[in-house]
This record gives sequence, C-alpha cells and structure tokens, in this order.
Amino acid sequence: MPLQFGVTVPFFPFELTLDLTLRAERAGLDSVLVPDHLVGTRSREALEAWSLLSVLAMKTSRVRLASAVTDPFRRHVAVLAQTAATVDVVSHGRLTLGIGAGEAMNLLPYGIAIVRPVERLRETVWLLKKLWTEEEVQARGKFYRLIGASVRPKPFQKPHPPVWIAANSPRSLRVAGELGDGWIPFLLTPEQFRDDLNYIKEVASSLNRSLDSFEPCLNIPIVLDVDGKRAVRAGSSLAKIYLAMKPKELEKLGFGTYARWDLDWSKHVHTAEGDRFLADAAEKIPQEAVDLVTILGKPDDAIDKIEDFLRAGAKHIIAIPLGDAETIKRTLGHFSRQGAGYFRDKPA
Repeated sequence: MPLQFGVTVPFFPFELTLDLTLRAERAGLDSVLVPDHLVGTRSREALEAWSLLSVLAMKTSRVRLASAVTDPFRRHVAVLAQTAATVDVVSHGRLTLGIGAGEAMNLLPYGIAIVRPVERLRETVWLLKKLWTEEEVQARGKFYRLIGASVRPKPFQKPHPPVWIAANSPRSLRVAGELGDGWIPFLLTPEQFRDDLNYIKEVASSLNRSLDSFEPCLNIPIVLDVDGKRAVRAGSSLAKIYLAMKPKELEKLGFGTYARWDLDWSKHVHTAEGDRFLADAAEKIPQEAVDLVTILGKPDDAIDKIEDFLRAGAKHIIAIPLGDAETIKRTLGHFSRQGAGYFRDKPA
C-alpha cells in the first residue's frame, strides 16, 4: 500500500472550505476529511458534514472524501447507511466513513443521551456493513432491530466503503481490530501509536482476521511556516485546548498534574462559562506536552516527525491545520510540498 497524505478541513464557511479542498486536490494530496459536528466552536460555524461531502464530491474528481468523524447516535443506522451509500455513488467510489463513539458537545445540548457509546459504535459498524452488502437484513442487536431491512442503492465501492474507527481507548481500539477497515486516532506520540496499533493487530489475530488492507491513519495538528516561532504561536493555543479536553492523553504523556477530568471530551459542551473554564485550564498546559503530539515549526521540521509515525506503522498522515485562513493555506502548501512531497511514492 503506498503512503497516503490528507488534510482535515476546519470549521469554516463553505467558500473557504471548498477553496481548501480544491487546493488539496491540486496539490496532490490523497484525502480531504470534514468534521461531522452539530457545533464547531462559539466563533466558527459547522456545516452539515454529509451535505458538504456530497457537494465536495461534485466539485472534485480524484481526492478521497471522508467524515472525521461521525458518531453512532445522531442518525439511525439505516439512514447513515443510505446517506453514505449516496455519497459513495455520487463520488464514484471515493468515500471513507470515519466513525467514533461520539462527543458530548454534539449530543447533550440537543437532548441526545450518551448510552453505552462503544457498544453502540460496534453495533452500528456491524449493521452498516450488513445493510451495504445484503439484500435484506434480519438483525436483532442491543440498540436496533432490523426486519427485512434494505438499503438501495448499494455503495459504488465493493463490498462497501472503508470504515475507519476513531479510537484511543482500549475498548474502542478493540472495535477497530474486530470490524474496522482503518484506524484514525488523535493526539498520540509515535510510541503510543505503535503500541495501540499492536493491540489492534492482537485483537484481529485472536479473531483470525486479516489486516492486509487495514489502513492505520494519523490525524495530527499541524502549523508549518518558514518562521518556525510564528508557527508555534499560531498553533499552540488550540492544541492546548485539544489536550485540555483529553485528560487521559495528558496523563499518558506524563502531564497528569495538568489533567482536568471534568473537561473530558465526552463531557464538555460549548457554553460561554464552560469555554472560559476550558481556556483557563488550557493555558496551564506546558508547551512540552503540545510538542509531543503536534507538528508546529518550519516545513522541514515535519519530515522527521512524519518519519517517526511512519516507522510506528502509520500509512496515512492527515494534517489538521490550525490557525486563521491564511495560516492554514500556508500550512497546506508546505505540507503538500515538503511533507507529503518528500515521501511521495515511497513504499509504506
């Protein structure tokens, strides 16, 4: 499998999102991922992911399109299966479904309870694949009962679009090993990436499941600038926000004294008071923690960090560019040339 490189577009208005997507395709990147949120931040809007993916499919011709990531709560599994199949047909087989256990900010303010999220994730992936590949589905699960259910059209890709599991915890990593066609983690060091990927392989091996076509991805915050110090300034604040909402990851990185367990991603919702509290906690996180799980610096600085993740087993590096629109455009250009360009056509 050749190495792949992509970009997750941030929460921006449609015209800018389309511009970044077309830039990514022209630059030769392999994938464009869009967030699937009901809420972006208090200052940025969140376009509905699947409507957006359909439009981007019509505006592009080559780049792979993916959700980063959908949750198993906001859409009935049959609706999600039909929606994804439609985007796969419209894009002529360029869809990848990224899915995770869900985030409080997209659920709790809307009255959607988070009940047994990993079990629901597992059942949703299992049923998606049945609905995509079987003419009539008879299935009784813990959350769904399907009686002669069918979805048409079937996806363009056979047997179905790849499903990437967003997973950082042992239970969700197990789902990746059991049912995933790929894995898309966030905020890991190369060593943590290697350890988690080995666990996924152990799970798959215990089930006699081949991972020959399995795609280990990495979603990593990036700012690249010829002025390395400016890149650090542009990306550090938001990276610290991400880390503040991941207390388990902070603890794994050796910065547990800065972890606020009441700010966990699975609990935090965007309110004025809550975001002020989050920002205060984020300011206290050391830059050393940020440096371990991001790429902030000069373009050539990206090469060594990317190489570390490739050695750890990553086959698809996906940049999450941070900063304002102009900073993101610069980062995208540098990442395409000095990052992806350096490794282009090398074997994984």
